[in-house]
Amino acid sequence: NSVAKTLKKDGLLVLTVPHQNKHLQEKHYQHFSSQTLATSLENDFEVLKIIPFDYTSKIINRLIWLLGYTGNNHIITNSKINNYFYSKVIKGCLTEQPESRCGRLLAVARMK
Repeated sequence: NSVAKTLKKDGLLVLTVPHQNKHLQEKHYQHFSSQTLATSLENDFEVLKIIPFDYTSKIINRLIWLLGYTGNNHIITNSKINNYFYSKVIKGCLTEQPESRCGRLLAVARMK
């Protein structure tokens, strides 16, 4: 694969992909589970870790939707609302989650 050709021997690949828990969007070719991601990488890489992350509660998702977020870039100009959403979304996005609740996977793999 082209990624494997660009890395040096023993080079690290750090990759994030959408999890199959999320609806497939037009901009994505494929969504993964931990197992399908590991299988996709195993020919060229030794998978060191796969971390499920990116969970936003239903309440936060509903509030974001009510503010008009449609999946495209969105600007919130009220600083109090902005700070609240930032703290809640970032906390959920960057915290390791059970795979059943995650929205994305982070893989760390070493070139074979």
